[in-house]
Amino acid sequence: MTATPWPERPLPTLEFWTGSALGWATLVALALIPLSLVLLVFDARVLDGEALWLKPLKFQISMAVLTGTLLIAIGASGFGASLWVRIPSVAVAATAVYELTFLNVQAARGVRSHFNADTLFDRIGGAIMAGGAGILVLGAGLIGIAILVVWATKGRAALDDPLMLALGLALALGGWLGGFTGGAIGANGGPFVGDATGPFVPLMGWSLTGGDLRIAHFLGLHVMQALPLLALSVRLALPAAATSLVVIAGAGVWTFFTLAALRAVQTGNAPSFNMPGG
Repeated sequence: MTATPWPERPLPTLEFWTGSALGWATLVALALIPLSLVLLVFDARVLDGEALWLKPLKFQISMAVLTGTLLIAIGASGFGASLWVRIPSVAVAATAVYELTFLNVQAARGVRSHFNADTLFDRIGGAIMAGGAGILVLGAGLIGIAILVVWATKGRAALDDPLMLALGLALALGGWLGGFTGGAIGANGGPFVGDATGPFVPLMGWSLTGGDLRIAHFLGLHVMQALPLLALSVRLALPAAATSLVVIAGAGVWTFFTLAALRAVQTGNAPSFNMPGG
């Protein structure tokens, strides 16, 4: 069994990055990362049991990955000029910059960015940020659907383009699963269910003792990277049509485990990892 060559698709050039709202949002997120690393060293303040600037750093990395993934997907699919892609792209980019700004402002103030109703500024800024989270996943989902629609118009030949399938499914699923799991966190009033006093996973901050909805949220969002990587990893071993079937199966498996992780936490059936003395 030999692999079928795929159509050539150049990745976005430097001009494409700097000429795109998503590209600029990615560059802003990347530029903030070294600043947060410096502040982690020189600002010893702690908030909710972790270094104050760790949360902004995690979000900067996450935003860079999200906006960069969307830009690469748009470039690889060739839909950069489509209004169906440009409008959600600008919305996602503007939202990403706002969220990064608000996170840094709140960290500089030494207060929480999420679920903080201490002042009017906190409530309004947090509400905008919560709404912005919806724009991020909705925008990604709309771009994914646009890619899938064009992919489906190829008819029987669609299975011969597994990369386009993987990109469309990844963004559409990431938008839905990311929004669904993020909504569950909002409805719960926070990520923890049950006793989540610690210990926690280093860097990620996930609870090892109680239920943590952020694990399902993480899975839901990062299907955006998992499916294209799956397609790229098997394309040299399988024909294009078989690779498409693997992508579809992978999307189903990833969706199942994401929803199962969410359900397990919501029903109190998440596994506990209590350690000796913990």
